[in-house]
Order: sequence, then structure tokens, then C-alpha cells
Amino acid sequence: MRRRLVLRAILAVFVLSLSLPAAGAEWDIKSDVLRLSGEAPSLAAFPDFEGIIWLSSRRYLLRPDGDMEKNHRRLIVIAERGGAIPEQLLLENSPGESFEILEASWHDPASGEKNGVLEVLPAGEGERFARVVIPREASGCLVAVETKFVSPKKYYMDDLLVLADELPVWEQRVEVEIPQDIAFYWQGTGVRNPERSVEYGVERIVWKVLNQPVWKSSGLLDGYPPMLVFSLRKGMSLHLSELRDLERSFVAPPLPKEIFSVGSVGSVGLQKIGDRIASYMRDRVTGDDGAYSGRILVRAVEPAGGAPRLSAWEGTLTAAKWLETLGYDVKVFWSQKMPVNQDGPGAKGLWREPVLLIGRDGSPDAYFTAGAADFGKLPPSLYGASVYRMEGAEVRRIVLPRGSASDNLLTQQWKLGIDENGMASGSLDITITGAWANVFSMGNSVTLENAADEILKSISFALPGMSMEPLSVRASGNGMRLAFGVKAPIGIVSGGNILVRMPSGLPVSFAEIPAGGEAFSFRFPFVFEQSTAISVPKGYKAFALPGKTRHGDDRIALDESIVYWEKSGRVDASSKWTVRSAVIDAALTGRISDQLALAVGWSEVTVPIRK
Repeated sequence: MRRRLVLRAILAVFVLSLSLPAAGAEWDIKSDVLRLSGEAPSLAAFPDFEGIIWLSSRRYLLRPDGDMEKNHRRLIVIAERGGAIPEQLLLENSPGESFEILEASWHDPASGEKNGVLEVLPAGEGERFARVVIPREASGCLVAVETKFVSPKKYYMDDLLVLADELPVWEQRVEVEIPQDIAFYWQGTGVRNPERSVEYGVERIVWKVLNQPVWKSSGLLDGYPPMLVFSLRKGMSLHLSELRDLERSFVAPPLPKEIFSVGSVGSVGLQKIGDRIASYMRDRVTGDDGAYSGRILVRAVEPAGGAPRLSAWEGTLTAAKWLETLGYDVKVFWSQKMPVNQDGPGAKGLWREPVLLIGRDGSPDAYFTAGAADFGKLPPSLYGASVYRMEGAEVRRIVLPRGSASDNLLTQQWKLGIDENGMASGSLDITITGAWANVFSMGNSVTLENAADEILKSISFALPGMSMEPLSVRASGNGMRLAFGVKAPIGIVSGGNILVRMPSGLPVSFAEIPAGGEAFSFRFPFVFEQSTAISVPKGYKAFALPGKTRHGDDRIALDESIVYWEKSGRVDASSKWTVRSAVIDAALTGRISDQLALAVGWSEVTVPIRK
């Protein structure tokens, strides 16, 4: 059956080659520039960006020899920002594809006249990116780049595209040309149905997207950027079978005897073995995802003077081989870049990374990916994700756990003393665990010197005039703890009385929570807690305190408490939001909105103290 389909595709491509215009038709850049200069917004509309992509146009077709050809044209207006303009434009060169830069020039954005040709730095051996150098004089001008990729597909076509870019995109076009009556499958997020037309035996499928903003997500909510995946084949089994073959043929570096040996397994145990593997990988994994090209990914040559560098894929598959050698049951599953059904389009680019489930006697006792910080714990980016593998001739799917609320803590503990002028000073301890560390993008880059700047990127403090002095930064389990010395005016003084506001800092990511009442999902359950201990000036007392209040139930609840301890002259207050249900259906959206308003309003809660 598959052979008949291939023969049919060969004949159809032959007909297609007779009816198509030349794929390498010269690009009329001036015409596109003149058209877009009257349609696209100016750079003034995007003051936070170093440019705007006026045009991103991709065209796919099957060549007479069965290879897939992709042409990509881009017009990018570069902002006038002196040294802030990008010095290089990176062009990805995927493994297994021939890659050619057909155009690299810069133009006047009003007339389209060419000002000059841009220097191209080809990708070096083992590199994934070629570079187009953008000179200083191109500031405020328009850059035109056209690339051509040819991929040996054997009368087959597929791709996965992220439609959002690092810059706003005004006009985007994706065009696929295939022989008429050939099966075509696609799926997308944030993209409308394509326009389809047939002429001279050629079906043309075109997606158009206008005014695509930069997609930003902290990772607090489930969601994906606008994406498009298409293929001439349906289903996951073909590529999952190829990935299974890749796993089996993968040649891992030798088991490092200086770290562990087969004889030590029984006495050491899985967690310690795993911790050693994670530590070993941490210094050797490049972070490159090793984009799948149907070939063995291991690099046999070891760089002089050091251990071999591994892609994240290589690191994970290497760990699988080592653990199997040590007698553990390891199952390799694969995560997706976007959720696609089992009978959806079958595209190689769909698969993000391998995920290991490790145990004995078939029970998964631990998880591991080489890009994760810890062995045994599920990376936050995979909470609730569906992962897949081939078992025999069948596709097996499992849904990974999201963790519990207690696994994902964000706590602020304020210890302050307030003087008669309403000025408070003391300490603030912030604990970040589990998926919150992923939301805050806090890793090894956080140091004592930059801790305050890093935390202020992720938490908005409702305390004008507050100063923060970092005291310590340390790892804590699957997260970190940061300690600051703080000073802030939190009291309003009037006639000898002081009205004290609660110190508060809200995650910037809370702004992503929908307010319109539609159902959504958090990526993980969580606890967000703010606790405060305020010592009042000598001779003062607190009055009219509300005590303890609970809003909600066991699924989602916000607990507030304000208590005054007269003997010690201290006010203890706390606001604790516990979200145990990550899936927020229509019945819970109103409750979430109410509780979010209370959490946001904590900074408006006041405590009167007087002599």
C-alpha cells in the first residue's frame, strides 16, 4: 500500500513539475517594499522592539526528484538605536538539509532601493546557524533575506512552524503546493483555515496571518504559541518507529567508572546513581535540542582537553543506556512541541525531546531529561504533558502528573519593625520551589550581585520607596531561597496614630490569568503565600483586626489571617492562596477571579495602631 502511494506521488510530482512556475523566480523586493510601506505600521508603534518583520513568506513544494524545497523570504525593518541594533541575524541550518542564502541585502524602507549587500558568515562545522552581518549604517533601514532549504524527503513533505517571532510580524504567508488529490493533513494553534485552490493539477494551500504580536508566556498557564504543523502523512506511528530505531541504534559514550560502577548499584540506589548522572550531564549538555534529522546524534569525536559535549537529546539517550547497563528498567517516551492527536499530521519536527521513565519491575520510580535540573523529578515544562512511544505496532500515550500544590511553593516571609514615622525595616525571605522556578526563569544565573534585579523582573512589589539589599542566595531542594534586607514606608502617620499597610509582592505572571470567565488551565497546582510579622513601636497597640477568614474550598482557597500578640507587641498577618485544581472549568472561573482580586488587594489591607 505504501509503495503504491509513493509511486502515485512520483507521477503526481512529474505532472506538478510541468505546470509550476520556476521555484527560483527572482524576488521583486522593491514591489513588496512599496506595497508594505503603505500598509505596515511604523516602528513607533513598537517602541520596545529593535525592529519589525514586515513580511515573512514561506513556500513549500516537491521537486521532480522527490525532495522538499522550502523558500523563506523576510523583510525586516531595523530600528535606529545605535549600538542597540542586532549585529547579526541568525539563520537556522537544520541538520540533513542543504541550505542556501539567495538574498542578503539592505534597502531604503520608503523607496525599496538597494543600499548594499550584507556579509554572510556560513555555519561552521557542527553549527546550526549561518549569520548575516548587519552594519551600523543599516540602522533605520530594511533588511531583505531569502533562504532556500532542500530536504531529502522521498516524495514526502512536512514541517512544523512557530508563527510568532522575536519581533512583531506584520504580514505572514505560508504556501504549500502539492499535486491535486494527494492527501494533506494539518493542525494549528492560533491560525485560521487556509485558502485552497486547484489549477492545472496543482493544489495550492495558503495560510495568511496579519499583525502577529510577539508571543510571551511565563509558563504559569497551559498554552502554546501560534503554531502550524502539516504533512502528507497521517499519524504518529511512522516517526515514533523511526525514533525507536534511533534509541536502539544510539551509541552512548562509555559508562564513566570514576563516577559509578555496576557493582555499586545495589549499595548506592537509583536516586544517588541518578544524581551522579544529572551532575555529570550538567557540565556536558549544550542545551541544543539536537533537532531530529533521522540520523544518529552522538558525536564520536571528543574535543581536545575535555569531555564530549552532548545535545539535550544525546544526554537523555546516553542516560537511558547507562541506566539500562546498571540494570534499571528504562522506557523512553517523546514529548511534543504542540498537542497533536494520534491521527493528526505526522511530522518529524513535532517531537520536542525524549523523556525517561525509570524504575524496576515496570514501575516508574523516577523521571529524567538531560535538560532538567534534578534527577527523579519531572521538569516543570512537562507537567501535565502527553508523551508517546511505540510499543510493538501500537502507539502508547501517557499523561504525566502535574505535581501537587505543595511541590510548587512561592512564599514571601516579611519580618519588619516599624518606627513612629511609619518607616519599616527588616528582612524578606523568598522561597521558590518546583515549577515556580521555571516561571521565574531562575537558574544558575542568579547570584548575590544580581538577585534583586532578577526578583524584580518576576515580582511586582506594591511598596513605593522600598529598597532591597541581597543578603544570601542558596539552592533549596528543587528550588531556591533568597534573603534580602528591606526598608519601606508602610505606615501613614496621623495624630499619633499609624495606619499600617501590608507589604506585598505579586508575581508578574498573575497578569496572564484570564478575567473574562473562560475556562483555562494552570500548568501546575501551586501555593502562593505572603506572611508578615510586624513589631509595633513601644507603647503602641493594634486594634480592629479581622482575625481569620477562608474563601473557597479544598480545590481552590484563599486564607487570610491577621492577629495581634499584645505581650510581644507583634502583628502576624498572612495571605495564602492554594490552587489544588490546575484545570479551571467554567464553574471555577468566577471563584478564581474573586480570589485573585483578594490576593491583589492584600497590599490594601491596613492595620490601625495607636498609643
